[in-house]
Amino acid sequence: MKPSNSGVIEALEDNLIDLRNPLRIRHSLASQLRTLVLQRAMGWIDLSDTGTLRRDPLWQLACSGARGMKPLAQGRLSQATLSRLLTCMGRNDNIDAVHEDLLLLVVWRLTSLKHGQRPEQLTLDIDGVPIDVHGH
Repeated sequence: MKPSNSGVIEALEDNLIDLRNPLRIRHSLASQLRTLVLQRAMGWIDLSDTGTLRRDPLWQLACSGARGMKPLAQGRLSQATLSRLLTCMGRNDNIDAVHEDLLLLVVWRLTSLKHGQRPEQLTLDIDGVPIDVHGH
């Protein structure tokens, strides 16, 4: 599944409140979101892996919204940039937009199965990210 086909990247870019100074923005929210989604999808869960990936030309092309060779000339996101994106998404003024756009992704995925027909069964994996829990 390509995240751009679902419209979720564009919806998040439109709905998130971005407090960055527009004159200092080097990476659009869409570019940051694509990078984060693709990085997680490829199994690169730790944001510190971003430093390794940002020097990979294929990764630069995959995460960019631009076409041709232009993405290779642009600098890629740093770990700090993605950390700020996660902070932005987790702010109280953005959490509703994140929830709504994730529901948009679920609806897109469900309607893309079996040509829009309702699936007979549906499994919800609520704990999709492994988190060590200590104590009880």
